[in-house]
Amino acid sequence: MIRRVASAELLSHESAASVAPLVKLFETSQSGVARLHALWTLAGLHQLDPELIAKALEDPEAGMRENAILLAEPLLSNTGFLDKVLKLEHDPNSRVQFQLLCTLGGLNTPASRAAQDRLLVRKTPGCRLRP
Repeated sequence: MIRRVASAELLSHESAASVAPLVKLFETSQSGVARLHALWTLAGLHQLDPELIAKALEDPEAGMRENAILLAEPLLSNTGFLDKVLKLEHDPNSRVQFQLLCTLGGLNTPASRAAQDRLLVRKTPGCRLRP
């Protein structure tokens, strides 16, 4: 609750001075929830560096990876970033895979369609995709 209030306060003031402490919080906190709040607050301030999203895509916390996929959506026209997101196709967490499937549904590239097909076949036993 306190983090939500703090995030709302930072967003309402749109303080540029809060960017560096939020980045530091993301990079140093042991708490996945704190890191997640830092990322979303940076996104709300329009100060989220793509490098932080890339780090979040590799975070040990599944919830962070799931949210990082959402935060990466505006960057997916960049092939390099799409490749980073596609690596999560084999993530052990089903929520991460589901978010990836949802996100890829908004793209129309051969790589994204192929990953969607593979995810759907794996998650739906007996499913065969039409040619």
